[in-house]
Amino acid sequence: MKPYLKIFALCAILFSCSHSAFASIVTDLYRSTLPVTNQSKQQRNKVIKTLFSQVLVKVSGNKQVLDNPQIVIALKKAMTFTSGFNFNRINNRLFLSATFNEQLVDQLLKSAGLSIWGKRRPSVMLWLGFEDSQQQRNVLNENSDQTLISVVQQQASSRGMPLLLPVWDLEDQLLVEMMDIWGLFSENVAQANKRYQTDFMILAKVYQSGVSYRMSWVIYQVNQSLGQPAIIFGSGSDEFSTQSLAMTAVIDQSTDFFSRQFSVDTQTQAAQLQFDVLDVDTIETYVAVSNYLTSLKAIESLQLIEVIAGKYRFVANILGEEKSLLDTINLEKKLVSQQRFTFSQLIEFRWHQSKRLIFTLDDAN
Repeated sequence: MKPYLKIFALCAILFSCSHSAFASIVTDLYRSTLPVTNQSKQQRNKVIKTLFSQVLVKVSGNKQVLDNPQIVIALKKAMTFTSGFNFNRINNRLFLSATFNEQLVDQLLKSAGLSIWGKRRPSVMLWLGFEDSQQQRNVLNENSDQTLISVVQQQASSRGMPLLLPVWDLEDQLLVEMMDIWGLFSENVAQANKRYQTDFMILAKVYQSGVSYRMSWVIYQVNQSLGQPAIIFGSGSDEFSTQSLAMTAVIDQSTDFFSRQFSVDTQTQAAQLQFDVLDVDTIETYVAVSNYLTSLKAIESLQLIEVIAGKYRFVANILGEEKSLLDTINLEKKLVSQQRFTFSQLIEFRWHQSKRLIFTLDDAN
């Protein structure tokens, strides 16, 4: 079984055993891997430039980042941004992996006025219907043709998108009919999606129309509360010359939507945000809360200004919109916002050490 299939299978098992949603922590955002023909300095420098461009796309969440004049200049000296590289041979193929300095990359994106998308990203389930060569409709799942899976998985990896495919066993098929996916209808699919407990689900279809392939997709935000319908988060449609390009575009276009929602807009003037964290009853908890908050890309600095009976009041200097920060916090649910029963304008959170699903991006498939 290929590495990404193992990830899909493991995720399915984990989700089926859980009753609370996982946030996704994507590792290796600042690392990328590509095949090379030899270990020469010329080959290394050429490929590291490409690896750097891949990292910039993943970290910024923006494919157009490579058109920025400052980025064009930085790509010519990609080696100065590396913190290490190595060659590996896998199945008789030679690969070059490079890790880029997180602080230098972030500073480059900030100075260029580009967005930064942190490692906390929404977990996403892809329910993709497609037509095979006999025009039979199928659902892309972990047992589908590996070529098709690879198309989707590699594109998701290149964008840093935590993406799952359904098992599509009897349990799924009892709840979901092909027409649900083909019509991009959420009700029955949302019921099946509860098994996987993702933050969002993408319903999409790819089919041949004349000499081209059309695709349509809708992102639904999944509400885990009973009786609450899924909410449309974004949608799109387009036409391409091949099936692979159409499937790739489903991932690209939907990822663009997620990036705009959760990335930090570095062009927005920095502002201050005050908020309370309740029930911080030990030094260990305080350290955990502080470490979590300072790890968020949107928070440039954090200061504790008051402690009253287990209520810790912080002031943070933040980049980007306040909504983007709060949306990111809500993904992981380590800090859970509280309903306000007073006229206080301060946001209140309770600390909750929630479970997280770790995604390691594997570019050497």
